[in-house]
Amino acid sequence: MECLHEARVPESGIEFMMALGTHRFMTREEMAQKVGADIVSRYKVFNHDWKDPDSCCLVGKTDQGVEVWINKKVAEADLVIGIGRIMPIDVCGFTGGGKILIPGVCGKITNDDMHWTRIDLDDREIIGKRDNPVRASIDALARKAGLGFIVNAVMEGRCKVGHVVAGDLVEAHRRGANWQ
Repeated sequence: MECLHEARVPESGIEFMMALGTHRFMTREEMAQKVGADIVSRYKVFNHDWKDPDSCCLVGKTDQGVEVWINKKVAEADLVIGIGRIMPIDVCGFTGGGKILIPGVCGKITNDDMHWTRIDLDDREIIGKRDNPVRASIDALARKAGLGFIVNAVMEGRCKVGHVVAGDLVEAHRRGANWQ
């Protein structure tokens, strides 16, 4: 936040979007636990509403032909910074990176189509592997949706941060997924 303020980004120009994917809305108390009570009290903080088709807009298609429907507030932002964590996961190899947008703040069509990329793949091609077909699709969708920068914590166990990476959504995420 200090860097944004030093760059003369006014408080009114900073907003937070809870990347809920298809999960329920967060309460204000849950938001405060996630990002801090000071953030929730100082800035606009929104829940992504994947059920409302009017909350998303089409920003294009990936090379694979997947339509990219993204939250309008995210699509209209001058800079999108994704904040998350990196841990192994069976769906796409690792959490973090572009997953903050896909499925975090995408529309139903994009979410459904993205999940089909996993259907014919063996778990051995995905689990614990940063570079895989599902992650490639997520990266392409997130880049198309405007994700410009990530800050991801690399987790060592459930609640311990082992390392932090920041930068381009693919390169920083790759460094984090390969961190030992």
